[in-house]
Amino acid sequence: MATKSEEGQTLPPNTLTLQWTFGLTSNPSCSIHQLPQTDKTKPRRLFYATSHTALVKSLGDDKQTLLQGHCHAVTATAISPSGRFMATADHGPASLLAIWDTQADENADSVIPIQTIFDSHGGCGVSAVGFDAQEGRYVATLGHDEEQTICIWDWTTSEQPIATFSVIGPRQSVLRFNPTDKNEIATTGSGSCSFFKWSPTTGITQSLPALESSTQESLDFYIPGYAINPPTALSGTIHGQIVLWKAGTTDDSPRSIGKFVKIHKGCITGIETLPDGLIITSGSEGSILVHDDKLRVIWTLDKLGCGPIDCISLIPTSTTLSEVILATSAGYVHSLDFGSVKTPLPSKQPPQPKSTSMQSLLNNRAPQPPQLTELLKGIARQATVVACWPATTNFFVGHGGANGGAQVWDASSKKTLCSRTFGCKPKSKDDSPDKEEVSTAAFSADGAYLAVGFANGTVKFLQPSNLLDAPSPSTFSASKTRIERMSFAPDGSYFALVDMSFAVALFKKLDGGNGWELLGRCRAHTKPIVGLVFVPGSSSPRLLSVGSDRFLAEYDVAQSTVSSGLRLSQLFRIEQTARPTAVTVLPDLHDPAGLPRLLVATDAHKLRVLDIEGHAWRRTVLGPPIPGRVVWLELLPPVQGTTARYLIFRSDEKYIGIIKVPLDGNPYRSATVLAHPSRLASCAVSGDGTRVLTCGLDDDAVHLWKIDYAALELRAVSGGTGVYPFLELVDTTPDAREDFVKEAEDFFYYCQILEQGEDTAEKRQVSDRLALRQVPNFMRALGYYPSEQDCEDLIREIQFGDLEYGGQVKDGVTLPDLIRLFVNYRAVAEVDESQLHSALKTSTSVLDADLADEDADDAVITRNALVSLLQKHGEVVTRQELDDAIDSLAISDPELNKATKWTRDQFIEKILGMERAI
Repeated sequence: MATKSEEGQTLPPNTLTLQWTFGLTSNPSCSIHQLPQTDKTKPRRLFYATSHTALVKSLGDDKQTLLQGHCHAVTATAISPSGRFMATADHGPASLLAIWDTQADENADSVIPIQTIFDSHGGCGVSAVGFDAQEGRYVATLGHDEEQTICIWDWTTSEQPIATFSVIGPRQSVLRFNPTDKNEIATTGSGSCSFFKWSPTTGITQSLPALESSTQESLDFYIPGYAINPPTALSGTIHGQIVLWKAGTTDDSPRSIGKFVKIHKGCITGIETLPDGLIITSGSEGSILVHDDKLRVIWTLDKLGCGPIDCISLIPTSTTLSEVILATSAGYVHSLDFGSVKTPLPSKQPPQPKSTSMQSLLNNRAPQPPQLTELLKGIARQATVVACWPATTNFFVGHGGANGGAQVWDASSKKTLCSRTFGCKPKSKDDSPDKEEVSTAAFSADGAYLAVGFANGTVKFLQPSNLLDAPSPSTFSASKTRIERMSFAPDGSYFALVDMSFAVALFKKLDGGNGWELLGRCRAHTKPIVGLVFVPGSSSPRLLSVGSDRFLAEYDVAQSTVSSGLRLSQLFRIEQTARPTAVTVLPDLHDPAGLPRLLVATDAHKLRVLDIEGHAWRRTVLGPPIPGRVVWLELLPPVQGTTARYLIFRSDEKYIGIIKVPLDGNPYRSATVLAHPSRLASCAVSGDGTRVLTCGLDDDAVHLWKIDYAALELRAVSGGTGVYPFLELVDTTPDAREDFVKEAEDFFYYCQILEQGEDTAEKRQVSDRLALRQVPNFMRALGYYPSEQDCEDLIREIQFGDLEYGGQVKDGVTLPDLIRLFVNYRAVAEVDESQLHSALKTSTSVLDADLADEDADDAVITRNALVSLLQKHGEVVTRQELDDAIDSLAISDPELNKATKWTRDQFIEKILGMERAI
């Protein structure tokens, strides 16, 4: 859906739009907050962050309001005392500190940013943020800068801090304002704690507590807090102690420990204070304690059964103990409802308190615990893989960790359908658990089977509906190393996997469909396998693998048996310099009976179409405009109502995108989005091709994206037709592009002169087509120097490129097509000096008898060694061809020209003419 800019202009829709996020970031600096209910008829709302997105979730109607704009993981959140304003922050390049208004529109649950501060703390961003506890006008931030700073912001009036101070001592990571004094802040971090005083006129001062080093090490501070009656600073420790700080005798004297008491078995993860003096603490062991204003425990809730608690929060406008929001390490958010408590039994009875809520806790004697209610469930930590169940809206999420686990979710209802934990718990405290970390997963085409691979080399065939084992045999020890990728044959009769040792294993479904059998393993590659695919065959599916060793392997599926193992049929080298990074099958989109081809992405930022039968490249285009490399490709299902087809890809960093087929290198026929703030672990497409699921490697989140194909079509049209979209890739300025076109025209017609003979007296024939044998000359004139193999690929693409789309064989090429080919084939990045040094060092290990084994600056390469190297490991070159080339390159230096050996620096600078890097 189109959106409006502030000026009222209609902005184009996004091809990929974040629709829902499954995930939860929970820690003391990035807690979960419940917004106050200004209208009791509307559902309650939670504010929290996950990945690089903050969101407000409506609990009654299961709606998410996504607060986007961060390009890094949101590391800090806070809510104002009134509950109206929220703060989100991240750290890293192009960091953002944003203030959001939850009541901008009284008639809608919209949330809008009302203050955005970019590149705070010297461009390093924010580690922790907090509102002052009285007005919410001031915000304090702890920076992520190397020399850490703390800043105070009057966010209502300025984008610049009103006070800044360089933190003394260890780095701090959590901060809290004093609820009774907005000019005081307590912080903790790196096992230490600190206190700050500030004012708009005098700035910030820091006070370090008076502690002996042994005392600080034994306490190991984790979270700050405050008591109210009387105002007292508190600190929680990793070991479960809570510290009451005693103020100094003067304003300038440091605080000292008044007392400290161990109250939790695990780390204290939350300290919250109510206006009436009650203090609530949480521990990583999963308990909640309620204390009076003297920090005496009056209620222990240690049998909640929710698991380790990461953080807690109170409703901002609460004056009495009514509800506690808690988030757990398992990805759950619960509500602990004290409002339903009528007759609780305290664990200890202190003297009669003054506060009303404390009085109600102590007046009655009959036990009645508060009610624990699940508010939402996120993705458990260490999600490693996501896979979509064909023909349904369900998807599978696998997890890592000491004991692997899995869940099946319904993307429509956003609920979990079933879950399972893999791995065995240790029999004793000294034993280590069996690590069955889920590393990959795949569904069969009909959705009947779900195969799950593990880091310990095990593979399990499961029933997708309940994650129980499929009919036996269904569990195999397929490898001693991590399972990397898996694939089912289209008809479901075979299944193959790749492990971390570069081996391929093949399974066959038993007759009657009752279980599977392992036929064998084969190691045909010497480097990681980047693609494993089945393609249709005459009698049985064909199994192909492509490795980053530049080889394509085909296996004889029909002749592979349990006794003979997996047989290797063919092994071909398909690349000379670039390394494949991803592979998928590209069917003949114009002839259903036509032979499929392989689409291969390479680290040279190219997408190449390979003829499986002839092992020849049929098309080469520029890859999508993203940082990093494409490491996963998949052809999307047909779009209803159109014949257009599209590809989806993900990079080795944090991007996903869509490309329109057929491929031509036009950047406007692709769209990319930042999917996660760090590397992606997995990506999957729904069966109907309308949604994409992405799984982050480090952010414990799974995102659901909606695909808008019409938006991509609109983008493709906006880029123009013909050669114009490609000219933008040549140069960004119109004048430079015009000069390039004029130069290309000159070379185009000069190549026609070469074709007809430079010295001929006959009348010249001017044509709009250039003969194929002149294409290499044209490319070299423009600055792209193809190898002989590249020239063959170029000419083959021109000749036969249109055949797969119903065209004819060509014997010539037009200027626009030549420009398109030039943009697609030329190197994206030029070779630099470091790459040449690396190549020469590699050659030393290949031909150590001919190349000296000294250090990089003085190592020598001989003319004989260079010839031998090129003849054995590259395109064939004769000694005469090499001598002629060196004569031309070193024509100005006769001594160097006649030399039989050169140092590496001489070869790079004098022979190749590359300037030395400074």
